[in-house]
Amino acid sequence: MLLVFLLAGCRQSNEERALELLREGNSYLQQGQHPEAIRLYTESLKHFPKYADAYNNRGIAYYRTGQLQQALDDYNAALQIRSDYTDARFNRANVFLYTEEWERALDDLRQIAVPYQDSASVYFAKGLAYSHLQEEDSALLAFNRALSLDPRHVEAYVNRGILKMNQQDFTGARLDLETAIKLNRNEGNAYNALAMLLVEQKNYDEALKQVNLAVRLQPKNPYYLNNRGFILTQLEKYREAASDIDASLAIDSTNAWVYRNKGILHLYREQYAAAEELLLKAAGMDPFMEEVYYYLGELYYRQNQFEKACTAWRRAAEKEEPAAVAALKELCSQDPE
Repeated sequence: MLLVFLLAGCRQSNEERALELLREGNSYLQQGQHPEAIRLYTESLKHFPKYADAYNNRGIAYYRTGQLQQALDDYNAALQIRSDYTDARFNRANVFLYTEEWERALDDLRQIAVPYQDSASVYFAKGLAYSHLQEEDSALLAFNRALSLDPRHVEAYVNRGILKMNQQDFTGARLDLETAIKLNRNEGNAYNALAMLLVEQKNYDEALKQVNLAVRLQPKNPYYLNNRGFILTQLEKYREAASDIDASLAIDSTNAWVYRNKGILHLYREQYAAAEELLLKAAGMDPFMEEVYYYLGELYYRQNQFEKACTAWRRAAEKEEPAAVAALKELCSQDPE
């Protein structure tokens, strides 16, 4: 977030008082006393309603306290006053990233590409947006640029590692994730991503060690708990897996992957009706989800519903999922090798 400290050209007494209040607000913002900062920025705007910097900085305080709509309103107000206000535009892009409005985030980030051409943070933000839009080549270029500008950008290494893992570049992915861990031993996302890489390689025992490190750092992180639940399922530790997955679901019920993993757990426990309901729910929530149709195929095959199984595996094979391709070749005779 970019904090503006000065207003150039203060001439009138109202503007001078607004500037004083802005500076006071900035002091509280830096100390993390956000309600007091918001109060002072609001007073500043009463003295000078067209004060774009006060809107921008109040937006930062709102953002940091999770008041995203108020933050967005303030960034919009700042940009209405100064359409070329690049700091406010970057801050607004961060709100869009947080609310998963990837296209709107990219639109803002593209508009500040020239003034921020040497900013690793901007390229990292672009990489995030491109990744979620499944534009992997653009995402990789953005993360590469971010790391060329800041070789110690831990989050860029983590996200580039995840991207490389999705592209089946496991060697490159592991190097990025291990680099992130060397730079910051307390980066839970790196341990979690490394665990998922080991899952891809079917090394569940080592994956469990890595995800445990992530959970130790953030015991209430729903994504870490969900991933550990999946790993424990693969290790046939079903009771522990259920505990983690249910805990994850209680914290965040909007995560499609927790429904997938709970469905897989029910599948392995031969609770087929519950498994089917959860896997279909997960598929409906996230069309890009990996292996959900593979597991649906396995579910149907176990119940001797061979046609439905092969249909599900074909759908998974369209995404070039290796397990689904192998199942088609081995178990669906009508599919050519």
